[in-house]
Amino acid sequence: MMMRLWHGRVWAGRFADFLALLSSRAMEEYPRTAGYLGAYAFQRRTGSEVEVLLASFWESNDALQNFVKADQDRARHNPEHKDLLIDPEPRAQHYDVTHLHLKTAAAGAGNAGDSAYIMRQWRGRVPAAKALDYLNFLQGSGFKDYAETPGNLGVYGLQSAADGVTEFLLITLWESVAAIKRFAGEDFEKAHYYPEDKDFLLEFEPLVTHYEVVLAKPNTRQTTAPQVIL
Repeated sequence: MMMRLWHGRVWAGRFADFLALLSSRAMEEYPRTAGYLGAYAFQRRTGSEVEVLLASFWESNDALQNFVKADQDRARHNPEHKDLLIDPEPRAQHYDVTHLHLKTAAAGAGNAGDSAYIMRQWRGRVPAAKALDYLNFLQGSGFKDYAETPGNLGVYGLQSAADGVTEFLLITLWESVAAIKRFAGEDFEKAHYYPEDKDFLLEFEPLVTHYEVVLAKPNTRQTTAPQVIL
């Protein structure tokens, strides 16, 4: 299972137009491709701009290739999107999904008529030789603690390897800031670490990033108990 992640920026005054176009185009186009397993759109406002993340999930690299048709890393932009985007990001990032725990309530996050939910994102890098050991450690620590915290709606563990280093990207879904604080404490924008992390991580990012979930179309077949996907 893979995740394709695209990053873009939109002027705040045009974000509603961008979201409407995204909902009527990409979110309708994805399911027509065999091997599609769901998607989310996240947003974070900074001044006059809105940062947008679009995450889509695929059964395999072949399924993703059926969607992108050509250069897999190249971003696909609807012609109408180009009028709304600030310096359109030309490339997308890809990750292997190595852990998934998605609760059924996450399926309604961010959709019309539903309350806003929050995505929390953390990144860390480990030597590739330690990646499997670190994943095993996360299974019994961070992933478990996330899922057991009241108000957590889902956990995605993602990995990408290059040049002898494996990047871990952890995306978690939460029903509120109060729920995040149950896990991270009052200073919830600080990254939460365990003593054992020092045995794996190459550096310690001091902060995490939070986004509002504005569209959520997870595949309901994936609302399962925790699983390791290798």
